[in-house]
Amino acid sequence: MIKPDLSQRNPFLKWGLVEKRGDKKGLPKISATSFNTWAESPSAWISKYILKVDQEPNVAMHRGTVAEKVLYNVLVGHSEFKDIDKEAETIFRQRTTLLGTEEDKQKEIKDLIGYKGRTKTYKGFIKNAYERIEVFGKPESYQQRVWFKLPQFEVFADGYKDFGYEDFDLDLKTTSKMAGALPLAYRRQLAFYRMQSNKEQKLLLATKDKAELYVLEDSYNQSKEEINDIINTMCNALSECNSVEQLLLRYYPNWENWKLSIKQKEELRKILKDTHSNNYWRERQDLRELEAGL
Repeated sequence: MIKPDLSQRNPFLKWGLVEKRGDKKGLPKISATSFNTWAESPSAWISKYILKVDQEPNVAMHRGTVAEKVLYNVLVGHSEFKDIDKEAETIFRQRTTLLGTEEDKQKEIKDLIGYKGRTKTYKGFIKNAYERIEVFGKPESYQQRVWFKLPQFEVFADGYKDFGYEDFDLDLKTTSKMAGALPLAYRRQLAFYRMQSNKEQKLLLATKDKAELYVLEDSYNQSKEEINDIINTMCNALSECNSVEQLLLRYYPNWENWKLSIKQKEELRKILKDTHSNNYWRERQDLRELEAGL
């Protein structure tokens, strides 16, 4: 079982939530994925970041990264637009060699590069995204690291921006269904990145059918407040709890939450069974009252 370092005052250092490599090794860090996961499902966060049990890798997880890479290659001139289909399939197959079935791979490749359905022709994620992003020209940077200090929490913000331009940054996300408005988790991520330099942040959300460009505008201040509140909630819980069992006594899992994989659920159920069998409220309350002399 994971045991926190109780000699540490900083909650991120206490629980080993630090950079593992390079010149920033040992520094406490937090990402947009981390605090968004906490906001949606603390138990899924505990599983991923404390127990180190994450979602099982699958072919769909590589769809977005392949789209980003191929799109970047075309935008900077490393590849030609006419070669998108071939390049996307090659990169996708390289990254999913040991994952999924051939049927799974064929479906994701079709969604990436487009196909003709029974009643409609789909351009695919990459071409739809390209039509919206080509007007911006060649990006100045790709996968640029975000790293800056959040002094109120004594932690560093960590992340990567997909495409950097002179006046703004742009992130690409692929999704099976288009949202009517900028999704909450993405809005917070853009606000998180904007906190570094106050540079305008855009999100390009692509489906196999179309792509929409979102800009973080009026919601920036509200998003910053939400981010600070979420991280503050996390810091309080990590500071007050001195074991995984204590964390899980505070945050019972929502077993239907999509962020919990089968593997994560199995691990959590095993820990919860032992934790709750030894920690019933009545028995603990009697002990607390005895200690208090009541």
